[in-house]
Amino acid sequence: IYLGIMRCCRCSKKVLKEQLLLITTVTSVALGIIIGIALRTIKCKTDQRIDGCRIIKEDITYIEFPGKIFINILKMLILPLIVSSIISSLAQLDAQSSGKMGVRALIYYLGTTFIAAIIGIILVLTIRPGGRRQKVEINAKAKSAEGRTIDTILDLL
Repeated sequence: IYLGIMRCCRCSKKVLKEQLLLITTVTSVALGIIIGIALRTIKCKTDQRIDGCRIIKEDITYIEFPGKIFINILKMLILPLIVSSIISSLAQLDAQSSGKMGVRALIYYLGTTFIAAIIGIILVLTIRPGGRRQKVEINAKAKSAEGRTIDTILDLL
C-alpha cells in the first residue's frame, strides 16, 4: 500500500510540473474574478469616499493600469508572431503552391478592401457625419484642471 501511495504522489508531482502554466493561469483568472467582484461592492458611485465606500474612479485607474500595460504588450506581440509564422510557413512550401496561395491572398485582400470602401462610402452618404452641427458656447475664462504628477507618469507609459 505504501508503494502505491508513493507512486501516486510521484505521478501527481509529474502532472503538476507538466501542467504548472495551465494551473497557475486558471487560478489567476479565478482570483481576478473574485477580487473584481469583491472590489465592486466597495466602489463609490461618486468621486467622494462617503457611505462606507472606499474605492473611487482614481483608485480604479491605478488598479487597472498594470492590466492595460499587459494587454498592450500582448497586442504588440501579435503582429510579429503572425508575420514570422506566415514567413516560416511560406518558406517550407514549394514555389507553385506558394504562388497560388499568394494570388488567392491578394485577391481576398483586394476584395475585402473594396467591399469595406463601398460600405464606408454608403454610410458616409446616408449618415452625413458633421453635417448637422450643434452650436456650443465656449467659456474662455474657464480654468483647466491641473494635472498631477502621477497622471503625467501614467500617461507617458
